[in-house]
Amino acid sequence: MSKRITAPRIQGPMEIAPASAPLSDILGRIPDSGYIRQVTLIGRRAVKAAGAKPAKAAVPGIVPFSSATLWRKVKAGQFPRPVKLSDRITAWRAQDVAAWLQSLSA
Repeated sequence: MSKRITAPRIQGPMEIAPASAPLSDILGRIPDSGYIRQVTLIGRRAVKAAGAKPAKAAVPGIVPFSSATLWRKVKAGQFPRPVKLSDRITAWRAQDVAAWLQSLSA
């Protein structure tokens, strides 16, 4: 008999920076220097864990779009290009993301 595999349950709406949030509040969540990973940019919904595994907490996003839209914007040149930090780690320069957000408000 095969084991049944179930997908994790997603709880609640994803917390993102609302469009009406002041730019200073959004920029306050971006470090002055360093790198930002994708999960920090787009956020993550809370995931209820199965069994003994701990649940993953919700992470609010900085930008209000999905992973697919993020990469589509990168490819089109509408969002800063990421930096490859290692074989499995890609991140965006914090300064580039902050500059992009400021350019939207100009």
